[in-house]
Amino acid sequence: MRSNWGQAPRPVLPLRPADQLDQLSTGSEVTHRFGSAAVVVTGCLLLAAGVVWWAVAAQFQPNYVWMLLPGALLTPVGSILGTTALVGLVTKDLPTTSFATGSAVNMMVRQVGLVIGVSVFIAALGTPGSPAAAKDAFQHAWIITAAIGGAAMLVGLLLHSRRGRTGPA
Repeated sequence: MRSNWGQAPRPVLPLRPADQLDQLSTGSEVTHRFGSAAVVVTGCLLLAAGVVWWAVAAQFQPNYVWMLLPGALLTPVGSILGTTALVGLVTKDLPTTSFATGSAVNMMVRQVGLVIGVSVFIAALGTPGSPAAAKDAFQHAWIITAAIGGAAMLVGLLLHSRRGRTGPA
């Protein structure tokens, strides 16, 4: 009988859902058929749609299924699709000698964008004085976030028009 001492346990599921989305956006037939830029645009659209859902469905009574769940499903799917395809799109033409530096610059820009995005969201929230003002402030902040997602989608369209499709026709 062999001992498994020191070996990592085998996962119950072969892949987590996020891993499956990552594979869908980076190496699948979808990316090869439509191109990375189209996947970036789709990801940004889903992200913005999830945030708009939260703005439209906001209410005072808690209702997870109606108010939170649809946005909570759309935003991570959009984020994973858009981010992973964008990383592949912006680093694919880098020479191997510059890949590490290019990847680091890409990550730095993403982190700065995250800080700016959270700062804009918090600034848009402000300090509301009542529950009605808090609901309005969150709706306003979500609409601003969706607009930023729409701007990212336009950048993805620009990448699509500049680089065209990344896979075979």
